[in-house]
Amino acid sequence: MSKAIVVPSERGDWRRKFHIELIWGTAVNIDIRGEEISSDADAAINDAVALMKSVDGWFSTFKADSDVSALRNGLRTETEMPEVVQAVIHNCRLLKESTAG
Repeated sequence: MSKAIVVPSERGDWRRKFHIELIWGTAVNIDIRGEEISSDADAAINDAVALMKSVDGWFSTFKADSDVSALRNGLRTETEMPEVVQAVIHNCRLLKESTAG
C-alpha cells in the first residue's frame, strides 16, 4: 500500500491528497482536492482501504480463503456467512425473482 501524499494541485491554491491502492487486480485511486485538506483525510482514506479489503475478503472469487469461495466450495453454509454476504445473496434472489431471471 502506498502512503497518501499532499501536493499542490494545478488549480491555484488547491491542495491534493492522492492514494493508490492495489486491490482486486487493479489500482483504485483516491483523489481528494480542495482549498484545504481536512486533518482527518488520512483516517478517511484508511477507512476506505479497510472497507475495500473487507469486501475483498467477503466476495473475492479468486481468493481461496474468501467467504464466497468457502461457500462455493462447500466448506461453509449460507447461514455461516457474515451478515453482509447473506444480505447480498438475499437481494440477488429478490432481484432474480422480480426480473424473471
